[in-house]
Amino acid sequence: ASGTTVIFEFHGSVMREVANATDAIMPATGGGVGSVLVPAMINGRCQVLPVDASFSDPRQGEEHAARPPTAQGITDGQLRSALDLLADHMDLVTKNRSVRLKVRRMGTEADLKDPAVDAALIVALASAAENLSLPAHVAVIGELSPNGRVENDPIAGERLEKAKSSNVKIVIGPMGVAVPAGIEYHVVTNVEGLLAWVR
Repeated sequence: ASGTTVIFEFHGSVMREVANATDAIMPATGGGVGSVLVPAMINGRCQVLPVDASFSDPRQGEEHAARPPTAQGITDGQLRSALDLLADHMDLVTKNRSVRLKVRRMGTEADLKDPAVDAALIVALASAAENLSLPAHVAVIGELSPNGRVENDPIAGERLEKAKSSNVKIVIGPMGVAVPAGIEYHVVTNVEGLLAWVR
């Protein structure tokens, strides 16, 4: 298919296709300030992707004005929605701060439009805004309603299986999910729950 990256590796004298090229090239660990993982659907396949956010220090006085929020790998609308929810639920002020958020992916596909990345954006942005470090191997899933409720995800099981196979240890997500053995799962129901986990 056009735009698809394929990697092969040798097993003895036999060459085999690597099942997920993203895992081979960009092993996902996440962790640190503003960095978390998200099991996202891309072209019908689940991939664990790093989400990285950063905030500049507040600009003072005569300093140059902060740039508008910058999104890479997601739509500007997704970033604006996440920032609006954070402003509503944690009094986050971005007026004098530059905000950057990137969902790292391989290839040149269009922006990721999987709504289940919403909760991961909130966690990465809150961590970056408050300069709080997140542990490695943590993934976040969940679509958010306009009032900040974490919605159920009909394919959460597939996302959790992919997270487990990508060495994710902890997943934060909606209730009503069958959790595979080997994953520590934390249920959150709203933005406040996501923020409590970050803090």
